[in-house]
Amino acid sequence: MELEEKEKQWERRVQAALKKNRPGDILVLAEEAPVQALRLDAYRKAGKALQEFGQIQFALEQYEKALAIDPTDLESRQQLEILRDLGFRPAAVRGVPPILDKTAEELKAPWVPRRVLLFSGHMIDAPDRPEPRFPPDKEPIAARAMSEKLAQLGAGQEDLGLCGGACGGDLLFAEAVLKLGLPLEIRIPFAEPTFLQKSVTFAGEQWRERYYAVKKNPLTRLLIMPDELGPLPKNANPYERNNVWQLDSALARGPERVNLICLWNGKGGDGPGGTKHMRDEVNKRSGLVYVLDTTKLW
Repeated sequence: MELEEKEKQWERRVQAALKKNRPGDILVLAEEAPVQALRLDAYRKAGKALQEFGQIQFALEQYEKALAIDPTDLESRQQLEILRDLGFRPAAVRGVPPILDKTAEELKAPWVPRRVLLFSGHMIDAPDRPEPRFPPDKEPIAARAMSEKLAQLGAGQEDLGLCGGACGGDLLFAEAVLKLGLPLEIRIPFAEPTFLQKSVTFAGEQWRERYYAVKKNPLTRLLIMPDELGPLPKNANPYERNNVWQLDSALARGPERVNLICLWNGKGGDGPGGTKHMRDEVNKRSGLVYVLDTTKLW
């Protein structure tokens, strides 16, 4: 009975992600499916959602994953044949076939940004950190470096900013993109009270104020991982899961659109889910990585 309830909850989250046009959420949920049959179905749904975004090569990957689970799966094989017959032309395959029973309003093509400016970087050092990494007095240097990089990239309102909400790098990046008028998605791994305690206020109450200022900006959309993806699976690391969630959500807009900006010293982090993990994942794909090297900045 417990497994049956888990399956129902998982199905509800996948359906919610479909209605919200969030194939990145479905990609994460597919890997967390409680049984293999559900994983196969999630890959199919992710493939269809990615078609709506015009991300045909990425959609094909999902159908291939489904067929790796069940080589006799007729629906996935038919989808592959349709896409291949259409020659991977994004304009031709959007909406072929319709996703589930969506209404006309839901079938409108989702907004796809020119680029997704994804960020990962160090938090401000805790007062008791034994080895300095991002001392508080280096904040102006980091903020200036981010603003200069965004200017070099020609960041504008056609782009999407995507980051976490931690003190230091995340919030400096968020403030910089909002100043340029970009829409911003912030994704955090815990409910807000827990997140603020673990990742914001340890560096001072002024960071709480800056977090809420970013959150209240009308260009900001805050997404909380447990609300969107459900409870953390057993033995999973919340920071790694949040990194994968951010990355899959960026890649779903088109791998070639992803620009990762890192504020980083080039070393491994203090644990899983750090900047190195994000850099390594982006490098496996076709995105671009720009490192703001803190060993050279200060």
